[in-house]
Amino acid sequence: MDGVCPMIPMSDAGPIEELQHALPEKVMTWSKAEEDRVYDGQTIFDYIDGAGEVYRAYNNATCLSRRYVAPEGP
Repeated sequence: MDGVCPMIPMSDAGPIEELQHALPEKVMTWSKAEEDRVYDGQTIFDYIDGAGEVYRAYNNATCLSRRYVAPEGP
């Protein structure tokens, strides 16, 4: 390979909205707790304190977070 490291320029992932609509509102007794949160390359540090650089290293453009709660507690 002559010292060349092939990189994948883009993933096959669709828009974040596709993921958001594909996730269930409820799973067994667990229900969506609040509105989904979306983070980009800058705001990922607000979500993952201290580990956002890992996401940026993989060129992660967007991160979707959905929280679920159960009636008996977190």
